Amino acid sequence: MPQHLFIPLATWPSHAGQAATPLDQALPHLAQLLGTWFADTPLAVAADWVTPIERCYAGALGWHASRATTSDPLPLAALQDQATDAVPCAWVRPVHLISSMNDVRVCDPSVLRLSAAEAQPLFQALAELCKEDGLQLDMRTPTRWLLRGEALRHIRTPSLALAANQHIADYQPFLPDSVHTSTPTPESGEAKGNLQWLLRLQNEAQMLFYTHPVNDARHAQRRPEVSGIWVEGAGAVATPAATPPTKQVIWCDALSAHADDAHAWQAAWRALDSDSLAPLLADPAGTADTVTFGNATHAITWRRRAPTWWRRAKQPWQRLKLGRHPALPSSLL
Repeated sequence: MPQHLFIPLATWPSHAGQAATPLDQALPHLAQLLGTWFADTPLAVAADWVTPIERCYAGALGWHASRATTSDPLPLAALQDQATDAVPCAWVRPVHLISSMNDVRVCDPSVLRLSAAEAQPLFQALAELCKEDGLQLDMRTPTRWLLRGEALRHIRTPSLALAANQHIADYQPFLPDSVHTSTPTPESGEAKGNLQWLLRLQNEAQMLFYTHPVNDARHAQRRPEVSGIWVEGAGAVATPAATPPTKQVIWCDALSAHADDAHAWQAAWRALDSDSLAPLLADPAGTADTVTFGNATHAITWRRRAPTWWRRAKQPWQRLKLGRHPALPSSLL
């Protein structure tokens, strides 16, 4: 089956606290891809509080704009976890918060370097809180927990990839416009109650973690503490996708795992180039393979075969834009 590979954090973020543009590196297979494949029109961040690459990823998993209005939350957690029972889901991410006199900022979960042994007791403590309110919390990875329950319905939860290192007052869970009606309805009343519950859960998680032994140990070791949770990707898939994906959809976290370390991120790029892109390019049967690169604000998809003559005609201009010796991967987006 053809592959559609999604690579977030493909360019180093300028706000990451280290060099805005890391040293250029030898990525021969990425250079080959950009020189022989064909690019779609780049996507920019929209008002739906997810990154462009997350929006593309949801489409590849079966979520289509025709099945949702612009005010509907994009149910990324339910899509990623292949939930088909219409129960709302969301990802819960343990995070480190930095407070100052002027704002509170949320760090990318990668800064925690949270082990499974550390995550388990924190997860158990939060799971008990959720259970009291009729929600189920399951651990998928140490920094990605799946929350399921009706209290997540009708809530829009901004993507952590957008909010990382930003003032969190601008990225709080809120209600879609569809429930802000002049005439109160059962739906709008339920949505407001759900939002109040979610904000309360976030506050209770901060208090719960503040005195937790795991954080006492991390503080003694001068490591960042788990000071709260971020909830993202909330929503439900009412019905299974009309047609299953025609490609094997792969979300690659290899670069995202090093959002706090430019040197480790570069090493991850080199490994990705040899371990993922090289086999993709070497497969003679993969004529429909696709790769989407993204960062917090943009995404671009490259296809092995141009869908139209117009795409083929644009290829020389794409090469010219990248330059004869492009600075990869900083020139991707």
